[in-house]
Amino acid sequence: MPLTKTSLDTAMQPVLQGLCEPGERVVASVYCASGPSPFLMRQFSFLGWPFFTNYYVTVTDRRVILHEMTKMANHVKSVAFVDPRETVQITKVKRGSLWSSLRYSSPSTTKPIRLNIHRNRRPEMDTIVADLGA
Repeated sequence: MPLTKTSLDTAMQPVLQGLCEPGERVVASVYCASGPSPFLMRQFSFLGWPFFTNYYVTVTDRRVILHEMTKMANHVKSVAFVDPRETVQITKVKRGSLWSSLRYSSPSTTKPIRLNIHRNRRPEMDTIVADLGA
């Protein structure tokens, strides 16, 4: 069960290598949670679990790949979206002291998804936001 930042990134490398096309280069990856504010979800403990989903977002030089992760063990559950970079929009970027958030919208989603990113992953978030031109 990958718990730390480095162990999760290490566990995701073989998964990403199997999904990337030949010559495709990974620009940035970030682990995040969708849904309402994580502060609000912590107040409700297990009652808040149905309202959030964990994602591992990977931006390559050609595509944006979202993997849905399991809630307990942080293993890959499925590939949620694979979108060309040109079709993805990042909006409403909010930087907080502990949790930051952004909105991910693409043709694969019916409405924008709020992605909450912990401050430990802020450098990766900044790279994604700068790279996708939010």
